Amino acid sequence: MMSHSSWNHQDSGQESKTTTDSSSRSSRSPNVAPAAANGDVPMKTTAPSRGSQSLIDRFLACFRSDGQPRTIPQKLARVEPKSYFANERTFIQWSSSALWLLSVAAIIAERESQDSVTHLTNTGIALCVGSIVLLIHAIAMYFRRIKHMQTGNPNGYVDKFGPIVLTAVVFLGVVVLLVDKTKSVVFHANRGSGGLLRSETGTCVLRSNEGVSALMYEPSDVAVDDENDLLLTASLTHVFGHSRKDPMAPIRQLIDIDGTDLEGLTVAEGRIFALSEPSDASSVPMLFELAWQEDGGLLRVAQQFRLEANGGESSEGIAYVPGNMNGDGLGSLYIDKGSGQLNLYDLPPPAAQQTAEDGGADSESTTTRSLTRKDGLNRRLITSGLIDGKIGALYFFEGVMYILHDNDSVLRAWDLSAGSIISEISLPRVLEGEHQWEGLAIERNQAGASGLRGSNDASSLTVHMTLDTPPEVWSFSVHEGRQIGELIFPECAGVN
Repeated sequence: MMSHSSWNHQDSGQESKTTTDSSSRSSRSPNVAPAAANGDVPMKTTAPSRGSQSLIDRFLACFRSDGQPRTIPQKLARVEPKSYFANERTFIQWSSSALWLLSVAAIIAERESQDSVTHLTNTGIALCVGSIVLLIHAIAMYFRRIKHMQTGNPNGYVDKFGPIVLTAVVFLGVVVLLVDKTKSVVFHANRGSGGLLRSETGTCVLRSNEGVSALMYEPSDVAVDDENDLLLTASLTHVFGHSRKDPMAPIRQLIDIDGTDLEGLTVAEGRIFALSEPSDASSVPMLFELAWQEDGGLLRVAQQFRLEANGGESSEGIAYVPGNMNGDGLGSLYIDKGSGQLNLYDLPPPAAQQTAEDGGADSESTTTRSLTRKDGLNRRLITSGLIDGKIGALYFFEGVMYILHDNDSVLRAWDLSAGSIISEISLPRVLEGEHQWEGLAIERNQAGASGLRGSNDASSLTVHMTLDTPPEVWSFSVHEGRQIGELIFPECAGVN
């Protein structure tokens, strides 16, 4: 058995060892001092050894006297001069992304699908707001990083908000564009699958352009002049005449109106009217009444009228509607204002009557008068369900208003009194594209008449249409469908 002295010897040794270990740990551990009351960095003091502290004491030692967590002071970040240039490049890249996003928003806003105008417009506005948010965020992050570099703060340089917003907004814009483009492709794919337009004697007749260079010919509309047995076409500053009976006969220039861009033609009570679209946003559409000269078989300007401003938009369609259709005894001119908007004007008095009202002015001088708009049609209704809605030509025939939407490759027949669509006809498909049909005129081949050369159906209708690029004038022998206004193109037109 171990003696009492031995126990004392071991105890004293253990105590000596414990004391030595505690002193050693105390010497290796950092000195800790309580936080100063004024928040300054405390002076170094000798802290109690870790071994003599309880768990609660060690937990409480992690806090200052004011209850805030103790943090280890960090060294100032070392900032090199090139860091400022890197910050500027980052800001420029974010600004470029915001500007690119703004461009996408503008494209979407311009693509106003008429069956979902609100959807695309709101999407464009949302993308514009997103680009503004990115710009604000970019400039905020730029100055934030400048401040951190100047103060030596090593934290706060990582951007977690910007990439998320940019990705989300770009994804939204791309999806909207893809959906809209897919819708457009499907829309045009359903507009006929009968192949491309081809010339065929008696049914699909391509008229000759002999007599004028293709570089100077851009037929934008066509009208039927029964009295002179001609097809009149408007092209740039000119009006040309095609023979109705002989499609291969040379064409001839009838008039050149300097400074105009003739887009529409119509014949009203034997009087010829030509519509010129504005050249820029500051000009206005002009309407010219043309009359035949007595000696040379050419046309001259009998009257000219100034229409209301339309912001420089294209005005390409004009049609005459007799007075009994309006119920007021007066004939009306339906004129395209642009973007699918149709305005109504009273048919102006003949030139001789205007001259008498002006006190017998010189008939050789042409005075420009203003033509006052009397009414308009519902643009949303006219362009409903279309991708673009732009009007390329108008023609009123046997109580039906035909509206040609060139960019949508469709011809719509309207009942003006009921305000409803009677029929919707796909346009002939051409190799060069589906968006270039510009002019329209319809006539009935009466019994005993020759109709199109080579055609055996004297009771059919003939539809005349023009392409501005390439410059072509086509005549189609069509049949009427079961409904009034329904036109059935032949197979050679490529719409069946």
